[in-house]
Amino acid sequence: MNNVFVFGILALLLTLASAGDLRAGERPNIILITFDSLAAHSLSLYGFGKETAPNLTRFADECHVFSDAVAQAGSTSLSLASLFTSRYPVSDRLLQDKVAVRKNSLFLPAVLQKNGYRTYAIVRDEYAKSRYGFGQGFDQFDEDYLVSDARETFDTAVSLARNLGDEPFFLWIHNEEPHSPYLPPERLFREFYPDNGLPTVYSFMDPAVRKTYEIDEDQYEKFHRRLLAASGSAGAFLIYGRTLTLANEELKQVRARYWGSIKYADEQAGRFLRYLKAQPFYRNTIVIITADHGESLGAHGIIDHNDLYQDIIRVPLLVHLPGQDSRKMIDTPVELADIHPTITNILGVNAGHAVRGEDLFTPGKKKLTQFSEYPDKSVSIRRRVKLVCDEGNFSSYDLRRDPGELAGRDEPSGKGGPCNRPALSDDIFATAAETAIPSGVTKEGAGKRTSPFPESLRIDSKGLRALALTEVFEGTGKKAYHFTRGTELLKIEVTRSVSAPAAERIVGREIAQVKGIFSNSFSPYPEDLSHEIECPRRLRPEYYSTKIDGERRHYLLTYGNDRFGIGVCSDDLIAYRYLMGWIHCRDRQELYKIRHFIPHTENGRLLVDFFTALRCRK
Repeated sequence: MNNVFVFGILALLLTLASAGDLRAGERPNIILITFDSLAAHSLSLYGFGKETAPNLTRFADECHVFSDAVAQAGSTSLSLASLFTSRYPVSDRLLQDKVAVRKNSLFLPAVLQKNGYRTYAIVRDEYAKSRYGFGQGFDQFDEDYLVSDARETFDTAVSLARNLGDEPFFLWIHNEEPHSPYLPPERLFREFYPDNGLPTVYSFMDPAVRKTYEIDEDQYEKFHRRLLAASGSAGAFLIYGRTLTLANEELKQVRARYWGSIKYADEQAGRFLRYLKAQPFYRNTIVIITADHGESLGAHGIIDHNDLYQDIIRVPLLVHLPGQDSRKMIDTPVELADIHPTITNILGVNAGHAVRGEDLFTPGKKKLTQFSEYPDKSVSIRRRVKLVCDEGNFSSYDLRRDPGELAGRDEPSGKGGPCNRPALSDDIFATAAETAIPSGVTKEGAGKRTSPFPESLRIDSKGLRALALTEVFEGTGKKAYHFTRGTELLKIEVTRSVSAPAAERIVGREIAQVKGIFSNSFSPYPEDLSHEIECPRRLRPEYYSTKIDGERRHYLLTYGNDRFGIGVCSDDLIAYRYLMGWIHCRDRQELYKIRHFIPHTENGRLLVDFFTALRCRK
């Protein structure tokens, strides 16, 4: 009995052409603003009930706003290392001495510098300084400050912007607020904690002392005891590396100080954004705003961060493209590791394919898994199911029903494994997600097998594995279906109205692109790294051409990483055996692109058998 399906591709085509005003031949300027400890949960853009950042909210009206972005760690150095390299901090051994970034030719400023960009940084955070490796690839790295203050940070940014030349530039601004100790001007604190007669830290700290972040321990103890007597204990919390008991009103004040710190940083960033928008170069400038991580604010007994709960790893992400004048909300799960390939793809820069992330604006982009990690702990999130590996022990959370991560379920099948390998989660996700409904499938349709087939491609039953339809996309002249079974993924895209000669050109171009990835010393890495790492012959793609039913059919076999990416040249990064193939159905003038992933431990012949069983309907 034959089984037949409909196939198509994603409708959401977020390109520069649809977004804005990028002139032909012009390379855009890029401004990246990162805030330390800015949690998505404390911004009205992300559903918070208080307006802590009115300037960011206004600027978002000219941006793509990503509603589900996560950092790759809950600490500054690990997270930023991942952002700048599109690699994972522990799995890919980005750091040395725990906090210093190793020299890496994938480092985004270095890639841009080699491609003619002037590169500048204004950094106001200890763990993002050049001595920790973050100066790689910068022509100018401003880290000279006595006390971090958002006003000084963005004043410096305005001064620098006034003296930029005509060359395209990359500017990174890392602002420390709202990082602890959460000491904004008192007027902003009072917006979130009106005077109720109780003492605050402002009652015994003068501005000069507050600027140095020093607190008189005796004065603090008196303050704490009075609030404890007035409101009772809120419990013990980890804060500033210590465990402290906080009074109920003290916890409220801590949160109000944090929100006030956000608003102070927002005021100063707003001045800079208004200045930018008045400059001629703004029309050709990409602006990206995000954070290295969020803040817990008391959840799970933590005030600050350095963990992998959602409150900590979920961050804001705003991207303004040249000429954009409206807000576009995007719910696709993304990572900070996606920023690097987004920039290099927009610029047409060959940064190699040794990256974990994907271009945020890739047509058909549907990332399956978000990943964050520490040496002994990692989390993987797929379709709102969060799998936590803590010292080899696994638990899972359904974030739709339990966004606060309060009711975890043990996953005994995962016990004993290491936590710093993104692909490990595939082995037990089927168990962890057994109650989850795949994205793009209604509850009634969850678990149903593939649907009737009105298109021209047919799959014979002998070539069909028990794949469930999980996602369907449709756009102008294009369709795409995604099918899964456990860790297996099949993507089939169809483009309509394609003649046989046009199909040959498309296929030839795409094969050439794959070959180009490996053309540099047969390695998919940038030039410098290719001299160190040559892709073993056994891991390079194998190219095949065969004739079926009188039609020439091309395909290649290679390996994929845990993000379904091509260009794996190291055994420890292999997660999948991967086939990419093309079929042109002449009668219907349709071109099918097949991308099929199975666990790398399985025989690649299974992929070939499936592919050669596909037929065009007569």
